[in-house]
Amino acid sequence: AMFTVTMTENLAAQPPLPELADKKDALAQCTGRQVDFLIAEIHNFKTNDYTPYLFVFNGEKMVANVDLKTDDARMKAMKVLSVLK
Repeated sequence: AMFTVTMTENLAAQPPLPELADKKDALAQCTGRQVDFLIAEIHNFKTNDYTPYLFVFNGEKMVANVDLKTDDARMKAMKVLSVLK
């Protein structure tokens, strides 16, 4: 799922998801720009497990990524980001 959001100073300073708390500097560099939040399931071929990840793109490159770790965290991220959209 992809969510396009305009990054504001407030959003960068207080990320909407706890998993993004240590990515404030990267998010702040995107202030005033459209950013894409992409949630994807990454397949580990060795263990055959799938892990949800959140990627943040600024239109040119990936500026942040975080392992959401659980399906509950993935669902919460989708809910929060859909409101910001």
